[in-house]
Amino acid sequence: MISPESEIRGPAQRAVQRLERLVRETGRSEGLEPSGIRVAIAPGRVNLLGGHTDYNEGYVLPVAVDRFVSCAVAVDDSGTIEFHSLDFDDRFTLELARLSNLRGDREEFEQLAGGRQSRWRRYVAGVILEMDEAAVPLASGLVAIAGDVPVGSGLSSSAALEAAIYTAFGTGVQATPEAALLCQRAENRWAGVPCGIMDQFASLLAEQGKALFLDCRRLTYKNVSLPGQSAITVVDSGVRRELADGRYSRRRHEIETALEILRKVAGPIKSLRDLSPGDLAGMEDLLPHTLRKRVEHVVGAIERVPKGVAHLALGEVERFGQLITECHHSLARLYEVSIPELDIIVESALEVDGVFGARLTGAGFGGCCVIFHREGCEEELESAVTEAFEAGFGSGLSFHHLHAASGARLLSEAEISEISESSGS
Repeated sequence: MISPESEIRGPAQRAVQRLERLVRETGRSEGLEPSGIRVAIAPGRVNLLGGHTDYNEGYVLPVAVDRFVSCAVAVDDSGTIEFHSLDFDDRFTLELARLSNLRGDREEFEQLAGGRQSRWRRYVAGVILEMDEAAVPLASGLVAIAGDVPVGSGLSSSAALEAAIYTAFGTGVQATPEAALLCQRAENRWAGVPCGIMDQFASLLAEQGKALFLDCRRLTYKNVSLPGQSAITVVDSGVRRELADGRYSRRRHEIETALEILRKVAGPIKSLRDLSPGDLAGMEDLLPHTLRKRVEHVVGAIERVPKGVAHLALGEVERFGQLITECHHSLARLYEVSIPELDIIVESALEVDGVFGARLTGAGFGGCCVIFHREGCEEELESAVTEAFEAGFGSGLSFHHLHAASGARLLSEAEISEISESSGS
């Protein structure tokens, strides 16, 4: 038997256990074999370099991490998909024959997926609707979804959910740039989040032990090995944030406003990717102070990514770490998406011997910080950060010592059988 990696066992086992119970309760268990169950896993991600650069067609350097969303499907011929979320204790049903009607009737979609507490439905239904519109064959059946990617933390639980749904339901589909674009459309159109392409790309196409160097304009990419002596710790501040609450959208609007101003002088600039720091130096006076700061951050953040990739190729972890820290300072001072809780995590982490760099990860406004450090200093790191954080903000931190994981995939029948047997079902 093939043993599933220990990091996927939790989410996958929870999903399979619930699915098996649902199958029994609905009387569909007779004759159901592992070949009739599909189980997909998809990872969350942290971003090492780049920050609000993906929707500016720049570069990013995310790492898929070993925190996963798992989607288990018992395929049948019912013509409906019945979704059950363990983490949100919620369920809803889609009729395959009515997907085109649902796409065309926003009011009906809102009745199905409306409400803050049921936001997970938007991501799930959105992927199914986009797959149907793209003529990707869809299965029907019972579905159980479980995960251990913290929600609202900046580890992109939404992209992991989208990638897991896509992988579980697409017959013969592969992880491709086109698949990432489909999942991005689902989040943009149906969840109302104007995200860039980075999160979905990382969750689908990353490789184990590597960071993913992505050109968000051309959608070309390569996976870059992380040095063996390095490690990643993510510190969750406990401050939840919601991308659809307006602040993320305001940053995007500020960038569009700045571009409109700059185009009057510089000509047909498609995005901030087309400007270098040198170009910007001659245009800064054209922009109001706030917009100038936003643009300065994005242009600098784009430039840091290929520099960081070069440092990784040479094993220069300290110089790479310095770029990570520079990115945080820029996000905090110029893009203004940090908060005091994130700043104290970064500042206290940088005092620890063996820490190369630290920054907020995700969109900001709460969530997590990523710390790039030497292996073996985890205990000292936790102690120093906890002491500093509790002195200012009380308790609430959680630490995740992570590994660079592979992108979304289906589990084999042997893996599913082992998970099912070990669950005691």
